[in-house]
Amino acid sequence: MEDEILGEFIKHNIEEIISNRVDEEIEKKVEDFKYDLESRKDNYIAEIMKGIRIYHERDQYNNGINYKIIFENVVKLETNNTKI
Repeated sequence: MEDEILGEFIKHNIEEIISNRVDEEIEKKVEDFKYDLESRKDNYIAEIMKGIRIYHERDQYNNGINYKIIFENVVKLETNNTKI
């Protein structure tokens, strides 16, 4: 009887220890992934901002200003972490 109780107690403690370690590993990987995405986000924004051009000209007929916004579409292919 005591052996069964002791065995269940040990199983429960081992399960809890493993569960906590797995949860810690998951949290660490999620934080690493989040950091990578946030780092790339800044690079993506910088690349997009480089491709935006804003031109303006005065409209003499309506006495106003016309704006022309150009978004440059650049596609970069990556294979094996090497840009082409």
